[in-house]
Amino acid sequence: MEYTFFFDEAFHDRIIRLNKTGVLNTMVDNALDSYIGVFWGCNSKDLPFITSNISSFEEKHRARFGLKEDQELKSQIIAKKNFSHGIRSFNKNAYDFYWDLFSLIKETKPILQIEIISKTEYVIRQLFENIIFDRRYNINPSTFIYSLTKFFNVYHTNELLESLFNIHDTRTSYNFRKILLNHLKCVLSEIKDIKRKQREYVALKQLYDIISKSKISFSSEGEYAFSYIPDYHGLSLLLNELNISNSDVSLIIDNEEKTFQTGMEFDFNSIEQVDSKDNIQVRLSDWIAGFIGRMIYAIQNDEGMLEDKIEKINEISNNDLSTKRILDKSWFELYQKQYDLYLLIYNSFIIGHENYWTTTTTSNCDQALLFYALIRYIASYESFERFKSVEPEMHSEYYNSRLLDELNEYYKRIEHNI
Repeated sequence: MEYTFFFDEAFHDRIIRLNKTGVLNTMVDNALDSYIGVFWGCNSKDLPFITSNISSFEEKHRARFGLKEDQELKSQIIAKKNFSHGIRSFNKNAYDFYWDLFSLIKETKPILQIEIISKTEYVIRQLFENIIFDRRYNINPSTFIYSLTKFFNVYHTNELLESLFNIHDTRTSYNFRKILLNHLKCVLSEIKDIKRKQREYVALKQLYDIISKSKISFSSEGEYAFSYIPDYHGLSLLLNELNISNSDVSLIIDNEEKTFQTGMEFDFNSIEQVDSKDNIQVRLSDWIAGFIGRMIYAIQNDEGMLEDKIEKINEISNNDLSTKRILDKSWFELYQKQYDLYLLIYNSFIIGHENYWTTTTTSNCDQALLFYALIRYIASYESFERFKSVEPEMHSEYYNSRLLDELNEYYKRIEHNI
């Protein structure tokens, strides 16, 4: 059998670097640490049927948004403010767009393969490859990278980031290690008696002990070009899981030279670059990637979820570290139709796409779990009446508990290399 797959991406930073104010470009407003890539594909004989459905969808919504025939319908057509509280804050056009999109996915049943990759982790991995560990430590690479990535995402300061991106000799390597250890020491001192931070305390204490006994030999060169190997690695693993050979797959991707060059290293039947303006199938990948990325962005940037920004690590005692961070209750103040859309997303996007490699992450998968745990939590109620019988404030608590359980289960798996 022959298969055809299409690909596009969202929240794509080609280069990871500090901006002029010393802020990482993946951490500025409107940015997301996660890179989102989406492949969808099918048996080539089914492509005309699926394409016809996509065309009908696009014609309807191009007219709805007042676009001309030659204008591309991109995921950005849905304003970011619609996602402030997830589906609860969708206006009519946004609601109809995503209802029809996930109905399309449910009807056509494409093969989906999704990448949710931490850009911070990508940088941390370069560092990990250049650390000389004390031989007395039995290092688990996955847990080390996970913990260090999470530390940078939560507790970074401009001082720490600048030192990371300014390693080019023995002196600057030593300086980075010194600053990192001081950050860890300050955080450990503040969280040691905070109940919600106890698991984190243990992980960060291990980090401190390991790094204090390690040597860093590393050159950061000021920036990192993002790698697209995880895209094709994830797709190849899913294809293998489905007993589909790479050589039976033709790939069509949105114009991106480095993505194209990386794909050439894998044994696909063919790979072709196209302009998404001229390819409606690639636009389907864009619509899906945009939805996932914006939902993750909204959850992570919800006021109830945000940790206080740290200006100076020696002043971290001024930050509120003890208050539990939970999603605002507004996310759960749903009407019937909004609940129904979450249910449709669950039934079309998760049910039927439960292969192990449907979603690929690296060690730090926190942002992926933010998204999937929310969909799974709302869909866990057998009816809208049962969902509505729970107060929104309690939904926030229950979702938080589910998320923590999933994160803890994941950490146990990587800790034991399962």
